[in-house]
Amino acid sequence: MKKMLFLSGMLVCILAFGMKTVYAQVPPPVIIIPPVIVPPPGPSIPPPVATLNDTVRNLASLLSADIGRANRIAVVAIHSSSARMSDHLVNEMNMAFLGQGFIVDGRNRVDMALQGRGLQSSSLINEAAAQAIGNDLGSQFVITGTFEPLHEFDFFQFTATITEVETGAQRSYAGNVRNNAHISSLMDGRRPSEQPHIPSMGFGLIFDWGRLGTLEGPIPEGTLTADFNTTGFGGWFWGDFGITIMTVGFYGGSINLNESVTGLGSASGRDGSFFIADFNLLFRSRTAFFPLVGGGLALGTFWDSTLNEIAPQTAGGGNDSFGSFRLLFGLGGDAGISENWFFRTKVLGSFRFASTSHSNIVERNPGFSSSGGFGITVMMGFGIR
Repeated sequence: MKKMLFLSGMLVCILAFGMKTVYAQVPPPVIIIPPVIVPPPGPSIPPPVATLNDTVRNLASLLSADIGRANRIAVVAIHSSSARMSDHLVNEMNMAFLGQGFIVDGRNRVDMALQGRGLQSSSLINEAAAQAIGNDLGSQFVITGTFEPLHEFDFFQFTATITEVETGAQRSYAGNVRNNAHISSLMDGRRPSEQPHIPSMGFGLIFDWGRLGTLEGPIPEGTLTADFNTTGFGGWFWGDFGITIMTVGFYGGSINLNESVTGLGSASGRDGSFFIADFNLLFRSRTAFFPLVGGGLALGTFWDSTLNEIAPQTAGGGNDSFGSFRLLFGLGGDAGISENWFFRTKVLGSFRFASTSHSNIVERNPGFSSSGGFGITVMMGFGIR
């Protein structure tokens, strides 16, 4: 019996020691965590952008889905660093909602409510202030927002928020606006050198007055000396490519000649007519008002009735041609009409160096060079970006 108990005890000890050894040899469970893959650094993908007008219409459409047309709404304030931009956006949002048939509180009532709380249309309005202003106006919904630059992409982000006056519930929508010259003008000209230039083209009217200087040269009867002034009207076309502007003008008008031939006499005050094709290349700065400098070439033809009276055998009638090289300098300016259309004015002074050829003596004398003249050109027209 004692042997049996002793053997049983030994067996239990052996089994216990053996199981402990076995469990000690089993490795703990391993949890495999997949590695986190970090993408390599690279350029950010710019968000989609639209024009300012399109963004306003899109946001108004999104907001209108949350508002019943029987409710009164008030566009209160759009926060921006430019009060001019804030006023523009408030007005545009009002027009967008009115166009969709909503009842919209007028600007005068909204401005009075803002002033009563020490705020303005460019203020940053929180939820509590939006509810309070809505209660003052008796509106069911209030529209606020922000217009802020996204410096990484050189865009602006327009965020519009609708607040239900009764509950304070809010919903926001955002759109990205392309940065251009129109935005720059509304932002009070901030960062003009950073504005991406948009090529433009346009057309308009041109006025030109000039004195081509004193022309002098030999003819068979003696020495011909001539002064003449031109006054013309016409049209011009341009292409603007950043810092360069190419213009082409076509104009005509009256020419006043004062001519004399040694030994034959003189004639003056005789008006003729002329036509000119004017080609200019100008350099400008990227600002709303910009200095201009460059050069141009004018090629024209005119009727020289004065020389016909002095030396009819030499002149013999007919048209005369002339060319005028010009050094140009002046000022230009753009005034926005809409996001794409603008009005452009340029005033240019010029030094003019001309040569002329008389049709019937061109074989004996190819032309006469002037001592240099001057002139002024005014251009006005409409452009589109």
